[in-house]
Amino acid sequence: MTLDELVDGIAHALKLRRAPILPMSLSQSSAPLPRFRAVSDSASTAALRRDLTPRTPRVSFMQVATYIWLFLSLSVAVLGYAACMSSATHSFLHCTPTACTFERYQGKYKSPVEQISFSRDRLVGAETTRTRNGEVVSFEGTRRRRQRVLGHSYLIKYLRKCDEEVRQDHGSTVSSILFTKHNTGRKRARRQILEINKYARGELNWLEVMETKRWNAFGVLSLVVGLVSAAFAMLVGDLSGNQGDENKLK
Repeated sequence: MTLDELVDGIAHALKLRRAPILPMSLSQSSAPLPRFRAVSDSASTAALRRDLTPRTPRVSFMQVATYIWLFLSLSVAVLGYAACMSSATHSFLHCTPTACTFERYQGKYKSPVEQISFSRDRLVGAETTRTRNGEVVSFEGTRRRRQRVLGHSYLIKYLRKCDEEVRQDHGSTVSSILFTKHNTGRKRARRQILEINKYARGELNWLEVMETKRWNAFGVLSLVVGLVSAAFAMLVGDLSGNQGDENKLK
C-alpha cells in the first residue's frame, strides 16, 4: 500500500466519523436539520500530508547566541595559549671539562636565537643582577621599596677576544650574558651562581644550567577567562534548542 492510498483511507474514515447519526424521530420530522460544514477530501489529505511530513527544527535566537558565545570564548582561550607559547624562553649553559656553550631559544624556534661558545679558561664567573621588563637595571643607591618591584636574575661573565682594531694590552675584555630575562627568584639565582662559580674555580668538571619560562600574565589570564566563559556558556546556554520549546509550552 502506498502513502497516497494510506492518506486517502484515513481521510475517508475521518469523513465518515464526522457524519452525524440522527435518531428516527428527528429524521422523519419536518424540522430543518442543522447544517454541517463538509470537509473536502483534498483539504483533509493536505492536512494529513503536513502532519506526516517530517519538519526541520527551527534554530532559536538563544541557540545561535550560545554558539557565538562559545566560539568567542574558545577563541580567547586559544589566543592566550598562543601568547604563552610565543613568549616562552629556554636558556641553557652546557659546560664540559674544556669549553662552555650558552644557547637561548625563543618561542617555537627550533634553532637557538642566541649562541655563544668560549673555552673554560675564559669563564670568569657569575653574579646576581636585578631586572625590569627583561632589562638589567642598577639597584645601587635605590630604596628598598623600589627594589622590591625588580626581578632577580644573574649574569655570566667571560673573557671575549677583542677585534684587531680595538685590541687592548691584555687582548680580551670582560663580557656578560644575562642568563634569563624573567624573574628567577633570589634563592634560585644564588644557587645557580654558586654552581657556576664552582665550575669556574675548577671544583666541577661538568655543568648544566637551565632556565625555562612558558607562561606570561596576559596569556594565562586570557586562557583562564576563555575556558571559564566556555564552561559557563555550555551550562547556561542553549546548545540543543530545547529551551525555546520549553518556554513555548509554559
